Amino acid sequence: MKRLYFIAKDLQTLLQAKAGIEGLNDQDMDLHVWGRNREVLVTHDLRPLDAVSQSDVVHSGEQGALMGCVAGMVLGAILMVAEPFGLETGFLPFVFVTILFTLFGSWLGGLVGVSSDNYQLERFHEQVDAGYYIMQLDVAQNALDNTVAHLARQAPELVYSGETDAWDNPLRGSFVKHVPHGHVNVR
Repeated sequence: MKRLYFIAKDLQTLLQAKAGIEGLNDQDMDLHVWGRNREVLVTHDLRPLDAVSQSDVVHSGEQGALMGCVAGMVLGAILMVAEPFGLETGFLPFVFVTILFTLFGSWLGGLVGVSSDNYQLERFHEQVDAGYYIMQLDVAQNALDNTVAHLARQAPELVYSGETDAWDNPLRGSFVKHVPHGHVNVR
């Protein structure tokens, strides 16, 4: 699956795009919209991005788990080799320390990520603050070109703005989180 991004300047463009997507009759597509006014999106039956998707909680949690696992393996190996308490520790404490550090890293990463913006959406913050809408469409790999061409015909005002993988990759994006951009959803 690939995630396509489009920028719409107004609600009418989004509704044209939604009608165009419904015309494709592809069950594997998943449409979400990010904009400042969630109520308008819900009123017009456009699915807004949820808070988890807007924040970096999942991605940062994965990064924290990865770093915690590595740190736990290093500390567990040191405990196995050094025998700091004069006891032969064996392999079980290594596994326990690795699991403990992985869970702690995931928790800590999630805490950092909940207050940070999604790494895949960072580039769109200025547009959202200016009142534009970001349409996020998950599409099967083999339907990419057809979908983009179809939407260009159905909603000519819709601006194609790139694609990413539909899954979060913990090795992408910054390990150092940015301060949230400060956009506020209108209620």
